[in-house]
Amino acid sequence: MNEIAACGGVLRNDKGVVSALFSGRCAMEGGGGLEMAVLMTIKVAAEMVIKLI
Repeated sequence: MNEIAACGGVLRNDKGVVSALFSGRCAMEGGGGLEMAVLMTIKVAAEMVIKLI
């Protein structure tokens, strides 16, 4: 069974000003769509933070 999950987020600086927005769909095979979407969101956010530093 394929599931479609979405992931996204907002990166803000220490003053609360938005630095970046991201969102996207994630197709999953076999279940675990929500968990995988959460992990992918964390991964994308970490990659964006590294690029902003």
